[in-house]
Amino acid sequence: SRRKVPILHINGRLSDPSFKMYKKFSWFFLRIIETVNVFAVQTEQDARKVISLGADSEKVKVIGNMKFDISDLDSVLHRRDLGFGQDDVIFVAGSTHPGEEEILLNMYKQIQPRYPDLKLILAPRHVERSRNILKKAEKYRLTVSLLSEIRKGPGPYQVCIVDTIGQLRALYTLADIVFVGKTLRVGGGQNMIEPASSAKPIIVGPLTGNFKGVMETLLRNNAIIEVKDEAQLCRVTEQLLSDKTYRNEIGGRAKTMVAQQRGSLDKTLHLIDQFISR
Repeated sequence: SRRKVPILHINGRLSDPSFKMYKKFSWFFLRIIETVNVFAVQTEQDARKVISLGADSEKVKVIGNMKFDISDLDSVLHRRDLGFGQDDVIFVAGSTHPGEEEILLNMYKQIQPRYPDLKLILAPRHVERSRNILKKAEKYRLTVSLLSEIRKGPGPYQVCIVDTIGQLRALYTLADIVFVGKTLRVGGGQNMIEPASSAKPIIVGPLTGNFKGVMETLLRNNAIIEVKDEAQLCRVTEQLLSDKTYRNEIGGRAKTMVAQQRGSLDKTLHLIDQFISR
């Protein structure tokens, strides 16, 4: 700011815990806030928080969440690449964290006998945990394989553990049902916009604070299912498995919602251009 270089805070989001901390030490953060030329935030709620911390309301712009401006996939996966049959139903659990894999394996063990074509793909947020998850899955007496092994030559399996990076979005496109992790045992959430953009029915746990605005929009449009515990996860999954029309309706609403929320990237670029062209 001393060199008169504009400072723009882009795609801003202020969680409740962070807001409380900034408020407590507002005497310190106010000096920083005053140096920012524009706060481009995701929601009206974020705007109110920033203004209450001392930002000039004229400097605060609500432009939405840039995560909705999702790009096309560079590569695609086909069901045959992973050895899936035409009748297989694929449940993808993405960005899972410790404790969630056990819940999902328990669920699968309970309901798979009633849905023998059901396949479970576990994609941990940190792939270095994949072999440890594999060992846990084998204790359930399930046929388990790592994704890297399947791609060398698919064999019969019930559960796939993802051990390579950069595959999750492509796996979401194959899914019939999606669970987004970091929402059951540990909190905050992970990106549920990616499966929503692929028209997938999405299940999450109750701990989604890092995606509060996204969740509010999805819930308001009946475009996502929030469960409180393992028992409800089982019930909801069985409901989705037994009713393809229901799956398609939820997934369709999710995709529509993502399309309606797009445009933040263009607004952000326009905002930046205004400062560059001065």
